[in-house]
Amino acid sequence: MPTENVELARRIAERMGAGDFVAALADEERFGEMAAALEPFVEPEFEIEMIGPEYQPQRLAYRGLDGYVEAWRDWLAPYESYRAELEEFVDAGDRVVLLVRQAGRTKGASVPIEAESAVVFVFRAGKLARLEFHLDRERARKAAGLSE
Repeated sequence: MPTENVELARRIAERMGAGDFVAALADEERFGEMAAALEPFVEPEFEIEMIGPEYQPQRLAYRGLDGYVEAWRDWLAPYESYRAELEEFVDAGDRVVLLVRQAGRTKGASVPIEAESAVVFVFRAGKLARLEFHLDRERARKAAGLSE
C-alpha cells in the first residue's frame, strides 16, 4: 500500500505535466499554470537540483517555483521535443524515487535521445522540500538511502 509521501509524489508528478515539455514551455501561460499547480504541495523555497552522472561534477541548483521554471528552461534548451514517461514510484520514507524514461530530439541535428533517469522527492512535514533530477538511477537510489 502506497505511503502518504508516495501519494504526494504522484500528485506532484501529475501536476508537473505530461506530453511534450518543450511545447509546454513554449506556451508561457500553460507552463506557468503547471508550475503554479505545484504551489500547494511545496515549501516556498523548495530546492531543485539537476544531477548528472558521477563523472560530471557540475550540479545545477535552483529554488522555489521560479527556480523550477528556470531549471526546466535550462534543461530543455538543447531539445526540439522532450517527453518523460513515469515508470515506478519507490518508497524511501521521507523520500520517494520516481523512475523515469526520458525521450527527446535535439535541435538542429534532430538526434533522438532516450535514457533511463530518476527523480528524488524529499518531503518535510507533508510538503516537498527538494526535487533531485538524476541521470543515473543508482545514484538516485543512493541519494534516497536505498541500497542496491
